[in-house]
Amino acid sequence: MKKKYKLYIGLLAFLVEIIGTVNADNSHAHFAGEAFADINHSVNMPEEWKQAKVDHGKNYPNHDLVIALDQQLYPALKPMIDTWAKAKNIKVGIKEGTCGISYKMIKQKVADIGGFCCPAGMNDRFPGLKFHTLGIAPIVLLTHPENPVENISLNDARKVFTGDIKTWSEIPGTANQKNEFIQSLQPVTRQHCKSRPGHWRLLVGSPDHFSSRIIDVGSIADVISQTAGGKGVLSYEVQWQVLHFRNNGEVKELSIDNESANDRSALLANRYPLYRVYNITTWEDQHTRNPLAQELVQMLLTKVKSLPSEFSILPHEELRQAGWKFRENELIGEPNDSVASTK
Repeated sequence: MKKKYKLYIGLLAFLVEIIGTVNADNSHAHFAGEAFADINHSVNMPEEWKQAKVDHGKNYPNHDLVIALDQQLYPALKPMIDTWAKAKNIKVGIKEGTCGISYKMIKQKVADIGGFCCPAGMNDRFPGLKFHTLGIAPIVLLTHPENPVENISLNDARKVFTGDIKTWSEIPGTANQKNEFIQSLQPVTRQHCKSRPGHWRLLVGSPDHFSSRIIDVGSIADVISQTAGGKGVLSYEVQWQVLHFRNNGEVKELSIDNESANDRSALLANRYPLYRVYNITTWEDQHTRNPLAQELVQMLLTKVKSLPSEFSILPHEELRQAGWKFRENELIGEPNDSVASTK
């Protein structure tokens, strides 16, 4: 009986060890958030809201078109919009802000077009609203330029931001380094658009998963200045903003699993794992549809491939050709996703 009892205990211990090993290998898989939300969801709005027309309100009286653009899209699209509006001799109001401001102006029906730096979240899919994807741009992991590290695995990066890795010496290739910029490790985040899929949530799926040691900042400029001025910092930001805010300090981009954000083919093939999705919207119901908005969006979809290279946008046409999933004009899935694609 004692032998049989010992055998059971030994077998149980073995199973616990095996399960523990499997869980350790996959312990961070759930930290990756969803790239896209349910495309068939629609926000339940009152009938009075559904029947209301778009009213530009007191802020944009006598404007032919009102556009809300987040701070990512504003500098990229405004020159093209201004040129288009001047050629048509029309009055266009453009509000620069955030995805939250675009959301608010769409919900209030005071804007004909909204611009977002993320895929649509569940709360963004208002009745009669259609999303059009301009393209995607890489998000890069950043550190101080004197940090000797050049590459980090996606899994190790996740562990840094979740707090499971607390020093650079735990990252392969750094154990014997004496460089002062890897003696400590400080993760820095900018947790914008928490309710929307994609963006930084491809790295860590929820704010609840971030380490208590993080420094969370509110602006892109602060991400750059914190990284440039801090020993051992690891942060993230969309690539072209590093150039845009270069006066805030010099930083270094890391490759991820030996894939560089500068390699467009890696991003196109989804080997480079972190990216931002740029969307603009139109109203499609007869009483909310603005023909000028429809015309402008089609122009932007056509011209996005001619944007300056500094914006690092991989246009929607190339994504389609590489097998990314679309529903009409909206990007809804990565190349290996099983979602249906509608041309």
